[in-house]
Amino acid sequence: MALQTSTNTAIQLLAYTELRTLHSKHETIAERCYGDGLRQCFLYQLNVIQDGSGATPQPFVSKMRPMYDIVKYSRKARKKFLSVLTAALNFEPTKFELDTTPTHLELSRFVIENLAFFEYSTMDELLQVLTSVERSVASMGVPIAHSIETEVFLIGKEEGTSVDPERLKLLASASAVLSLIWSTRSHLRKLYGLNAGKKAGKVPSKDSTSKAPTKVPFVSGAPLWEEIRGILAALETEDGMIQQCRDVIGPLLPIVVTCMS
Repeated sequence: MALQTSTNTAIQLLAYTELRTLHSKHETIAERCYGDGLRQCFLYQLNVIQDGSGATPQPFVSKMRPMYDIVKYSRKARKKFLSVLTAALNFEPTKFELDTTPTHLELSRFVIENLAFFEYSTMDELLQVLTSVERSVASMGVPIAHSIETEVFLIGKEEGTSVDPERLKLLASASAVLSLIWSTRSHLRKLYGLNAGKKAGKVPSKDSTSKAPTKVPFVSGAPLWEEIRGILAALETEDGMIQQCRDVIGPLLPIVVTCMS
């Protein structure tokens, strides 16, 4: 699976052809490998290609598109594949760490950029992704926001209490994951003309399991691409990390709660 993301066309094509054949003959066995395959794709891009992004720009194409092209011919397989990708974004706020190699933030960026630029074959798949990521941000956002309020902005603490630099970095990174996910969710809703005020699962759609979603003309992936890089760049300075934390407890979380209510 990892070699399908190679920048060498011959290697990429050979890997794609072989995996497509194996997948068509042993789909159930192949499904069990989606999680490991995702991680290997990411590590290959990060360590061999030395580019941990999940897509290439101009035009914007997901790096795991060959794998998606293989699974989209089976509704069961593609639902499983997308479930593995969206599940990879989840983390327990109390166990979020920075000393892992690679970090969850790096993996999240790879996953969300793939999700952002897949060519979804049915509306059903798109709604599956939107529902999953919206629930993830809602469940993870509340405890992270609480920690930010008490540990970064020191709400309820005595005056003179200082912010722990390591906790600031950790909470800013955790909140950045939420922002990456939500920015991608907003991009997909805009790209496919879905009402941002409704839950993904509530969006009416005829033939959702057979027809591809229709893109809105002239909606570009460039703003999302730049937004992702801005979120990551903010983590390089203390002021940027504080602003990232402020963005989560300010604009982001109220929007999440409203959309999920």
